[in-house]
Amino acid sequence: MAHDVSESIPSFRQWDTEVLLITASGRDELVRTVKEIRDALQRLTTCELRDVAYTLNCGAKDSCRVAIVASSLEDLASKLDQVLAKLGGASTIRRIKQVEGIYYFENPLVPQSGIAFLFPGEGSQYVGMLADLAIFFPEVRAWFDLMDQALWNKTTGRLPSHAIFPTGNGNEPIEWSMDEASEAVFSATQGLLAVMKRLEVHPDAVVGHSTGEYSALLAGGAVRVADSRQLMADILELNRVYRELSEQGAIPEGSLLAVGGCRREVVLDVIERHQPDILLAMDNCPNQAVLYGASQAIADALSELRAKGAVCDTLPFTRAYHTPLFEPFRQRVLQFLERLDVARPNIPIYSCTSAERFPDEPRAIRELAAAHWTHSVRFQETIERMYADGIRLFVEVGPRANLTAFVNDILRGRPHEAVPSNVPFRSGTTQINHLTGLLAAHGVNINFEPLYERRGCRKVDPFPVQDLPRSQRASIQLSMNLPRLTLPTQFNPTPATPAHAPIQPAAPELQSTSATQKVMDEYLRTMSMMLETQQQVMTAYLATRGVEKQVTADEVPSEPVVISRAAQDQERAQVATCTSAPGPQRRRPFIREIISIEAGKRLVAACVLEVDNDSFLRDHTLGRKISVTDPDLMGLPLVPLAISLEMMAESAALLAPDMLVTGLRDVVAHRWISVQDGSVRLRIVAERSEASSVRVEINDASSAESEGAPLISGTVLVAKGYFPGPEVASRRLAEERSVQWTRDEMYAAAMFTGPRLQGVASIEAVGSDGVRASLRAPELPLLNGNVEPGSLVLNPVLLDAAGQMIGFWTADRFETGFVVFPYGLKTMDIYAADYAAAAELLCEARITAVGDQDLSSTLILSGTGGRCYARIGGWMDRRFSVPRSLAQLVLNPLESFATEIWEDAASVFPETVIVSSIDARQNSGWANDEMWLSALAHLILSQPERKSFRSIGLSLDRRRDWLLGRLAAKDSVRRLVLRDHGLQLAPADVVILADPDGKPEVTGAWLEGVPPRISITHSNGRVMAAAAPGRLSGIGLDLTALQDIKPGFVQAAFDEGETSSGESLSDEWILRLWAAKEAVGKALGQGMPSGPRSLRIARVDLSAETVFVLPAETAPDRNESSQDLIPVLTRRIGDFIVAGCSIKGSPTWKLEAKAGASY
Repeated sequence: MAHDVSESIPSFRQWDTEVLLITASGRDELVRTVKEIRDALQRLTTCELRDVAYTLNCGAKDSCRVAIVASSLEDLASKLDQVLAKLGGASTIRRIKQVEGIYYFENPLVPQSGIAFLFPGEGSQYVGMLADLAIFFPEVRAWFDLMDQALWNKTTGRLPSHAIFPTGNGNEPIEWSMDEASEAVFSATQGLLAVMKRLEVHPDAVVGHSTGEYSALLAGGAVRVADSRQLMADILELNRVYRELSEQGAIPEGSLLAVGGCRREVVLDVIERHQPDILLAMDNCPNQAVLYGASQAIADALSELRAKGAVCDTLPFTRAYHTPLFEPFRQRVLQFLERLDVARPNIPIYSCTSAERFPDEPRAIRELAAAHWTHSVRFQETIERMYADGIRLFVEVGPRANLTAFVNDILRGRPHEAVPSNVPFRSGTTQINHLTGLLAAHGVNINFEPLYERRGCRKVDPFPVQDLPRSQRASIQLSMNLPRLTLPTQFNPTPATPAHAPIQPAAPELQSTSATQKVMDEYLRTMSMMLETQQQVMTAYLATRGVEKQVTADEVPSEPVVISRAAQDQERAQVATCTSAPGPQRRRPFIREIISIEAGKRLVAACVLEVDNDSFLRDHTLGRKISVTDPDLMGLPLVPLAISLEMMAESAALLAPDMLVTGLRDVVAHRWISVQDGSVRLRIVAERSEASSVRVEINDASSAESEGAPLISGTVLVAKGYFPGPEVASRRLAEERSVQWTRDEMYAAAMFTGPRLQGVASIEAVGSDGVRASLRAPELPLLNGNVEPGSLVLNPVLLDAAGQMIGFWTADRFETGFVVFPYGLKTMDIYAADYAAAAELLCEARITAVGDQDLSSTLILSGTGGRCYARIGGWMDRRFSVPRSLAQLVLNPLESFATEIWEDAASVFPETVIVSSIDARQNSGWANDEMWLSALAHLILSQPERKSFRSIGLSLDRRRDWLLGRLAAKDSVRRLVLRDHGLQLAPADVVILADPDGKPEVTGAWLEGVPPRISITHSNGRVMAAAAPGRLSGIGLDLTALQDIKPGFVQAAFDEGETSSGESLSDEWILRLWAAKEAVGKALGQGMPSGPRSLRIARVDLSAETVFVLPAETAPDRNESSQDLIPVLTRRIGDFIVAGCSIKGSPTWKLEAKAGASY
C-alpha cells in the first residue's frame, strides 16, 4: 500500500507553525493579557491558528512583549500556560528563550543597540534550501528563476535549480559547479534579503563572509546597479574572469581544511611550522579556522591536529581563496570593480579583511574589496569590532546557520543575540517565525502582514487587540482553487517556445522606480495566481513518489520509503494509523540522574559510567588479557557508539513520554568517549526543537577542564507510532563468497570485544561491496544489575554487533587501514515495536569507501520472512592505518610484539644484547593520535607507569617518544626473557621505573635476581631500546639523526683536540662522537651530570668505526692501553647514527657533577 503523503504537505494557507506576538505596556499587564488570550482560546471551537496569529500580530505594538511559535491551538495554549508560570506571581524570571519557541526579554536589546545583517558565502548551500519559502514568497522564487535564466546551460539543458531541487529520489550525490554553488548562495541570500525588506527589518550595519561580501556591499549601498538583471550580469562576468584565469593555470589549487575543537594557539603553531606550505584562510571563531595548503601539507597537518584532539574536515573546494595565491584574481577583480558604480555606503559595511568599517571613498572601497581575495577572512576580529561599536543583534541572511554559530562562539558569555533566517533542520516558514518572534521580543518592530498574504486570514474575536490595519478589512474571500481539467488523449499542443529554452520570468528588481515597480507588481500578481495551482501539482507529484517498493541494501537510499526526507520527517509527527502506541514510562538504564527537566521541552541528565559497575566496559577495551601477573589490569575502556546512541534515545523518550522513538538523524561523534580512570561522568542535554524531533548533546562532565565541545550530538525522532517497514529483498553481494571462520575465530582474529558484546552469531557471506550476517544477543547481561524489560530503546547490543560487521569486512579485505571505529550516522529508522527487544536479527551491510579514510554503510536489520525492523543509512566508520603488529598486540598482548628486532644490533653490542625498534614516522596514522597513544599506554603500562605517563605534560611529541621508548624497551626485555628463560610476558608485566638519578630500571612480579639492563633512545620519531642480561653492569644506546652541525655546537660539546684524529672530521663523525658520549653516559646510569664535557673523547678508530671515551677529570692523555677506556661502536644506519657500548664490570671511576656546570 502506498503512503498517502498529500496530508503531510503543508497547504498554501496552512503553515506548520505560526508566530504570535503579545504586547503590553508592562509586565503585569502582559501577564493579564496572556491570561485573557488563553481563556479566549478555550471558548473558540472553529478557529484556525493562523487567524489567531493574524489578529494578534497585525495590531499596534507596546514595548513589553512575549513571542510564541506554536504548531497548533493546543500547543499555543500549553505555551501560554508556560508563560504564565514563568512570569506570573512573584517570579523573578527576566528572560525566556526556549528553542521550542517562547521569547521574552525584560531588557530587550533594541533600541539600545544596533542590528547587523550577516551574509554567508559559498559552502552554505544545501539541497532543497528555501523550497517552501519559494512557494510562499514570490520574491524568493523570483531570484531562483533569475539564476536559472542567467546560468542555463544551452548545451546540456541543465539549470542551477536542478542541483538545489533535484528531481530524482534525493539520494544522488550533487556536484556543485563553481557557478552553481556561488550563485545558489547569492540567489538564496537575495531572496531572504527581499523577505527581510518585506517584513521591514532593516540593518544598522552589514558584513559579508568570504563571497558574501558582495551581498554586503549591495545591501549597504556601496555597490549600486540599475536592476537585478544587470546585477546578475556582473556576477557572471566575475565568474567568467575566474574561469579564464583557472584555464590559464593562473590560480593554483590545493586543499582546504576546517579545524575545530582545539585551542587557537595549537592551530597557529601548526601553521607556523608548516609555512609557507600552509596558510590561514579563514579565522572564523575561537573553535574554527580554515587552512589552505598543498594536498600533502594539509594531510600532514590533519594528522598532527587530530592527534592533538582537533576535529578536522577537508572541504570540497580546491581554490586558494583568501591567500596571496589569489593575486591574479585580485587584479582582475579590481578591474571589474572599476566598471561598477561604487559610492559611499548608506550604512556601515564591515570588512573581514581589515576588521574595520569600509572607507567612504569609492577608490578605497574597490581596493579593499579586491584585497579580500588575497587576505585571510578575519571574521572573529570583525565581529569583535562590531560588538565594540554597539551591535548586539546579528541576523544571518542566507542559508544554513554557520555564521550564527561563529558569532555565538565569539561572543559566548556576553549579551547578544545571533539568529539565522534559514536552517536545514526546520521548514523555511518555521524558521522565519522563530526569527521574527525573537526579533520582535527584543523590540524590533516587524511588519507581520506579508506572512498572511494570500492565506485567507480573518480577524478573530474576542481577542484584546488594537484596531487592525486596512489590509484586513476585506470581507469577501475568493477561492483560487482551479477546477480539475481533463485533456483529450490526442491533445498535443505545439510549444510556443523552443523546447530547450528556459522559462523567462520577470526579474526581481532592486530599485523602487515606477517602471521597475510595475514590472514587479505584475510578476507578483502572476505568481499569486500560480501558487495554489503549483501547490496542487506538487502534492500530486509527491503522492506519486509515495509508493512503497522492496528495498535492498545495495540501493543505498537515504530513506527506506521512497518519499522525500522532509516529507517523511514531517509525516512522522502526523501519523494517523500507528503500528504501536507509547507504553508506560520506564526507568531508563543509561539516564541515571535527572538534573533538571521542563516537561516536554528540555532535559538535562547525567550518566556516570564505572568500570566496576558497568560490566560491558570490560568487554569493550582496546586490549584484552593485557597482564599475566595483574589480572585486574585493563586496556582502555571505550564507550561503544551504540551505547551513546542509546543514551540519546533514552533522553528523548523521557522528554517525550507520550511518543515513541522512531529514528535518528545526523549523529556525529566528535571524540571517542573513553573511561581513563575507572569512571566518566557524562552530561546529556536534550531539547525538543520540534514536535517530532529532539536535539541531544552528550558532553564530558568529569571535571571543569573536560567540559567543552560535545562528545556526540544528533537528533532523535519521535512520533505517535512507527512507519510500516518495507519488505527486504536480499540481493547477492558483488563477488559474493562464503566465510570459513567460526564465530570464535572471528572474534579472536579481528575484534577486541568481549563476551557481553559478541553479538555476531555468524558471517553468512562477504563481497567486495558488503557483508551479510546473523546477529544474536549474548547470554551474558549488558549491565551488572537487572535491566527492566522494555527499558532499552535501540537494542544497543545488536546495534553494536551490526557495526562490528564492518570491522569483520575490513579485516577480511584490507592489509592496511583495516582497523575501523564508527563515528556517526546520517539516518536510522525503526519500523517495529519489537525491534528493541529482538534477540535475533539478520543484517545486511552495503559498504562504500569515502576517500581513503572513511567508510559509509547502509545497514538493514530484518527478521524472518523479510520483515524490516530497522534501517541505517550513512553509518560512518573511520579507518586507521594501524600496522597488523599493533592490532595483534591489542588482541593478544602475550604473544605479540609491536616493534621489530634490529637485526644489526651485533654491530654495536655483544651477541647477548637485543635491540627493538619502531619508527613513528611510518606509523603516523596512530603514533601521532592522542587517543591511540592513550590506548597504547593502557595496553602496555602497569599502574605505577600510567601515573608517570600522565605526569609528562601536554606535549604530544614528548608523550609519544616516552611511550614508544617504553614499548621498545619492554619488547626487548620480553624477547630476552623468552630467549633465555622460555617465559612469555605481556608488555604490562615488564615494569620500568626510574631510579633517583633518572635511570630506567626493570622490575616486575616475575623477576628474581638481577634485573636485565636497558637503554632507551629516540630521534626524529625513530625509537630504539636495548636489553641485556643482568651480568652486564650497564649498556648504553644512542640514536642521532644526521643533520648539519649548528654554529657553536662543537665548542659547547667538546674540548679542544677531542674532534681531531690526525685529520679533520666530517659532520657525520662529529655526530658519532656526540652519540658516543651519550651512550657512555647512559651505560653508567648517570648521563652527563656536568654537561657534555663530563666525558672526553680519548681516541677515534675511523676504520673500526669505534670511539674510545674517558671521564674528563681522569684522562691525563689518550693512552690506548688504559683500562678505563670505554669503546663505543658507531654505525650509520640510513639517516641516523647509532652508538652502542656495554660495561661488563663496575667502572673504576664515577662522574661527578660540577656545581654550576652548564652548556
